Amino acid sequence: MAHDMEDRTGGESHPIPPESFGDEGGMIPVCEEDPNTVADRLARISIGPLPTAWDVERALLGCLLLRPEEIEEAAGDMTAEHFTDKAHRMLWQVLVTLQQRQAPIDAITVAETAARMGVADTIGGLPGVMEIIGDTWDFVHWDAYAGILKEKARLRQVVHTLEKAARAVQSGRAAANQIVAEALTGLETAIGRNRIPYRKLGDLVEASLAALEETAKQGGGVTGVTSGSTVLDEVTLGFQPGDLIILAARPSMGKTTLALNWARNAAIEGRQSVGIFSLEMGAESLAQKFLSMESGVPLQQLRAARLEINDWYKLAFGVKELQDAAIYIDDTAGLSVAEFRARAREMKRRENIQCVIVDYLQLMEYKGLDNRVQEISGISRTLKQVGRELGIPVIALSQLSRDVEKREDKRPMLSDLRESGSIEQDADMVVFLYRDAYYHRGENTGEDVTEVIVAKHRNGPVGTVTLRFNKTIGRFVDHGELVTA
Repeated sequence: MAHDMEDRTGGESHPIPPESFGDEGGMIPVCEEDPNTVADRLARISIGPLPTAWDVERALLGCLLLRPEEIEEAAGDMTAEHFTDKAHRMLWQVLVTLQQRQAPIDAITVAETAARMGVADTIGGLPGVMEIIGDTWDFVHWDAYAGILKEKARLRQVVHTLEKAARAVQSGRAAANQIVAEALTGLETAIGRNRIPYRKLGDLVEASLAALEETAKQGGGVTGVTSGSTVLDEVTLGFQPGDLIILAARPSMGKTTLALNWARNAAIEGRQSVGIFSLEMGAESLAQKFLSMESGVPLQQLRAARLEINDWYKLAFGVKELQDAAIYIDDTAGLSVAEFRARAREMKRRENIQCVIVDYLQLMEYKGLDNRVQEISGISRTLKQVGRELGIPVIALSQLSRDVEKREDKRPMLSDLRESGSIEQDADMVVFLYRDAYYHRGENTGEDVTEVIVAKHRNGPVGTVTLRFNKTIGRFVDHGELVTA
């Protein structure tokens, strides 16, 4: 090849000195070197030349010049980024431009188009094009050449990701968790470049039929993650894989408590694993809420440890139930979207979670954006992407704007979603909570009934489900039938 890879170490070998080994030939576990010397050495590390294949780039372009009918297929999953030589990148752009215009492609038209695009000197004009054609002796294996270049591009992506992480470490401007999360995202992108992005309809239909048969054997009904509410599950058929569900309400309406009910019901009744990312409350506080909910001991009484003998028996029963529940809690405050993506992947890999709950959306951080509306848009888009990627529903709690309080009818509407219309756009389902008792405190309004308003449902009906809310222990139970909109 015209451009051979150079030795990354600059041609020098660095054998391990004999004094680095103990009497038995093992490495001495204690490092006596000055940490500042180590830091200086790390700062001088250079990764060296990036993975390239100059001759292969040239061979592919020669193939496409001789077989221009293959350009459209090659351009399906290749871009100019797959070429490291500037002249090759420009020639690729010329070929793609001509193909998109459905214009004739030969040495003359390529040279003329390059001149009009202002890149003739870069590619060497007509002589340069003719030289590439003349050097091409095999135009049959263009797809093999394309595969080599895609592999090199993936390797460069890995190098760029690790270099970026190393610079972030040296700058000291980012936390370790953020650096690791962003590095994992970059590496996942490199891996994803090798995946086939499409599937045959027949295979999808066959898989769908098999899933239907399995559901029918179990009596039909819920096909996703159960909420524990029979009426709500009839509307949703369970929270579906890949869906983004927004649960929104004004403060103190009980959205966190309802989300915990859903997590408890999915884990204990549905035997499904649930991950909770709590950006507002600590894990210990959530554990107390779960314990009150499961045992029936009022939360305030539990926190104050004012317990009767019977309460201890109830707590023992609650602990036993919750110990077997596959609920995993991450209570990191100020979690960034990159950290969330990495940790959700890790939960999926380690615990095979079937659902994720985020409490709440507006507390997440999206680095690099100053505009709050754009930041919220980026967060909701990432939540949707993570759900699709992991094949699980993502339930994100959200605040509502204060405009709700200004209306006579204080039931939320889609326009009340705070700070971004993209939340509504990205969501597959939007659920609002409304409790009339909240606005009539001190009045005898009867039972504390909560309206669960399904305001948007991409794949099903909308309407209102009523639940009875026992505020002292944080439990929601069915109260009435669905009222359709």
